[in-house]
Parts: sequence; structure tokens; C-alpha cells
Amino acid sequence: DIDDMLAKINELGRPVIFLGDGVPVYFERIKKSIEVEYSIAPAGNNRQRAGSIAVLGMVYYAEGKTVDAADHHPEYLRKSQAEREV
Repeated sequence: DIDDMLAKINELGRPVIFLGDGVPVYFERIKKSIEVEYSIAPAGNNRQRAGSIAVLGMVYYAEGKTVDAADHHPEYLRKSQAEREV
């Protein structure tokens, strides 16, 4: 639920970046409900791209910043298209 997700984001107490196809759908609710600093990813980067993650990973690795991959997961604002169209 979008309201639950926004509440969890507000609890983080830190800046977040919104991206993906759910942002335009929920933009007004995000704008109205979000209490932390936020930004919307620019049009050229607002969809998930493996290349973006790979470049960031190279930078982090070069800086000695490594973490377990299992610690990362996406936070979806809405169900996938397959789940919505069942």
C-alpha cells in the first residue's frame, strides 16, 4: 500500500530518491505525504537499469565499500503489472 510505504519512508528520516513507473501514478500522494527530503530521478534515469548499478558498484568497490548483496532489495510502490492484471 502506498500510504504504508510513505510512512516507512518518513520513518527513515533521511533523503530518498523516487524512481520507476509508479512515481507518476502516485506523485500527488508522495508530494502531499512525504516528510523527508526527497527527489525524483531525472527522466533519463527514472527506470531501473543494470548499467547504473554496475557503475555505482565499480565506484564503491574502488573505495573499498562492500556489503552483502542479500542486504539490498527494491521497495515497490505498487504491484507489478502481472499482479494488477490477474
